[in-house]
Amino acid sequence: MAKGEQSTREFADWSLACSGTSLFVARELDRISAAMVSEPYNSNRDLRRLLGELAL
Repeated sequence: MAKGEQSTREFADWSLACSGTSLFVARELDRISAAMVSEPYNSNRDLRRLLGELAL
């Protein structure tokens, strides 16, 4: 598979809703996005961790 492509969704049974601006989430997403080129493995791990924390 090419970079960034997946054949299936990892969180297919999740539904998401927005309850307003979260500075923490915005900062984390900015940090993860900036690291995607230099540290793709760590960035993917960090994004999964963040999504897991939001699901709790």
